[in-house]
Amino acid sequence: MQHGVVVTGTVTASDGSPVEGAMLVMGEQFGGNAPKPITNGEGRYRFTNAKPGQTEITVLAEGHAPEMRVLEVGPNISPLDFQLKDGKTIRVRVVDKDGKPIVGASVVPDTWRGARTLVGNSSGVIPRLTDNEGRFEWTWAPGDEIQYDIYTKNHMRVREQAMVPRDEEYVVTMYRMLKVSGRVVDAKTKEPIKSFRVVPGIQWGEGNNRSWSRSDVKEGKFVLERVPPDMIGTVAQQVIQWRRGGTMSSSHTQGKPISTFAGDTIRLTLGGVGRPVIGRFVLPEGDDREVDDWNFGHKMLQLQLPGDDVDIPGIPRPRKPWYSFRIQKDGTFRVEDLPEGEFELQVHVYKPRTADGRWDRGDLIGSHHQQFKIDAMPGGRSDEPFDLGDLELSKGR
Repeated sequence: MQHGVVVTGTVTASDGSPVEGAMLVMGEQFGGNAPKPITNGEGRYRFTNAKPGQTEITVLAEGHAPEMRVLEVGPNISPLDFQLKDGKTIRVRVVDKDGKPIVGASVVPDTWRGARTLVGNSSGVIPRLTDNEGRFEWTWAPGDEIQYDIYTKNHMRVREQAMVPRDEEYVVTMYRMLKVSGRVVDAKTKEPIKSFRVVPGIQWGEGNNRSWSRSDVKEGKFVLERVPPDMIGTVAQQVIQWRRGGTMSSSHTQGKPISTFAGDTIRLTLGGVGRPVIGRFVLPEGDDREVDDWNFGHKMLQLQLPGDDVDIPGIPRPRKPWYSFRIQKDGTFRVEDLPEGEFELQVHVYKPRTADGRWDRGDLIGSHHQQFKIDAMPGGRSDEPFDLGDLELSKGR
């Protein structure tokens, strides 16, 4: 068995005296169970099983400013000593839109010196909650900038709030979550869709990282509680996913990005254009394995956009429209309302590792990947299905 690297050193105060009880954290562990050495009476620490490679070591000791170093862990590493500076004081008052204090708001240091070594490792060490006057005070903060994450249960999260210690108190205003309600009706008959699901999610930045929740629709009406609107200074948008459910033989999901603000009324039209796409997934000829659940795995159907493979500096790529679907027991599927354009289809089907292991993937049964094109339709709509035929999975393990 290959052992990790031993990393040792000392922690001293600004006057050179040893600091006892300092906690050292290696990397961005986010509150995990990895060892966090505590210095002894001589200020010495010891990591006994460090992973080779570049990482950070952060030192936390009450009364002293935190310190962080980036190092290359290797077999011949020299002792790494830290001398802590005196801590600085940062004061924050968190209030609502009427200026009233918010009690129990979390004020959490997130990004510091380009790393997130404080966000998960500071729990129980660095103060984090506002008091009865909505005030937060940290008397041994570092002297340089930290981006804070400020949140409560019923208010919109304040992210990337840059603050440095200063004499003046920071005042952070938080706003209540929005309440979004609406109706879902059939585009043709205008009748309420009785079985539907609305899935709101927040898109952070320019990537595909979303946070999801869900709300079931009854008699065509839905209410979403505690919905965050766009955040100032971010590229955050509300994404609402509408899914037909119930006992229908086909399923249909479309996502459209919208921005939500208090008092807004937004009208979305989903469906009523394009044409249905059908097909059937099959195993390779001679493969007699049984597929318990064609949907256990990964399915993706996306519309390819013009210039999709071109990166333009400073301009984020538009998000691709996406469609989800459900594969029936016989391998058939149907997706409604696909507009003209070029599409990419990917499917990976797995076996569950255990009978009840719904989210534990076993062996790969097979995969399928292809692109197809839907031509323009008169009036932008056709009820004639576009048939992809039998789609053979490549053989898995």
